[in-house]
Amino acid sequence: MRNENEWIGRDILYLDKTEEYRVDLYKNSLVPNENLYTGNINLSLIESRFSTYRLIKTVFENEEYKVLNCDNIDWNKFHLKHKDLYFLGKICFLLKEFITTKNFIHPITLYFNPRISKIICHPGIGRLEVYKLLDVKNIPCVFFNTNGVSLEDIGIVNNDNFSIVTLEDIRKKHDYLLGFSMDHGSLIPQIHFVDNSRQSRINYIKKLHQKISNLRIKSNIKIPFIHSFLHDDYNVEFDFKGAYTEIDIARAIILAITEYNYDSDTLQVKIKNG
Repeated sequence: MRNENEWIGRDILYLDKTEEYRVDLYKNSLVPNENLYTGNINLSLIESRFSTYRLIKTVFENEEYKVLNCDNIDWNKFHLKHKDLYFLGKICFLLKEFITTKNFIHPITLYFNPRISKIICHPGIGRLEVYKLLDVKNIPCVFFNTNGVSLEDIGIVNNDNFSIVTLEDIRKKHDYLLGFSMDHGSLIPQIHFVDNSRQSRINYIKKLHQKISNLRIKSNIKIPFIHSFLHDDYNVEFDFKGAYTEIDIARAIILAITEYNYDSDTLQVKIKNG
């Protein structure tokens, strides 16, 4: 019978054992040529089926941000009851953190998924979305080559910056919680890096209703789910150029919420001061 206390989410097994036990289990379960690596990877090699555009569309169409007007919010369960709104706030918070510090404290965690033959990010989807929104191409990561697949065979051809590391090596630089997922005969390490930003993130999400409600937008394209935010007396302007995509629309709205200017070949976001 499944013990829910030993699982993180739906699919990550966190054994209620000592750290030493989990590390030994990982080491003893490795198949030939399986390794952990650290290095930088190109964004284009990472399979991502998550859509910040769809997330924003859902939150705006359902006006989910209005629940933040309530006084009796249980913040210990908010991320479970209002997953979309929480994750939107998390992405905004992380984007501001990245722009402010020019980097994240922790790398994202990647592994090769043998069922679909793709490189998957888990955990670290929020940070990956920020990299996508800011068009960052070279991403620090911890990577596990499930089944011992060679780096070259999965497209990591310029792998001079990839180094084999141990869990102990990672522990010297980062605090983490070690869980596992099981696939194709491998015990895949799921490294959840620990940080102290939870309360700061919640404090930011508490302000999200005000930040969204204050948006007065001018846009040169039609975006149906922000129709009620269009104003002649605007405080942010979207100028979509050429072959823009859904990620550009998501980028524009996230940057409007977080109040950052942006200019690229496909999009300009201009924040009006005052």
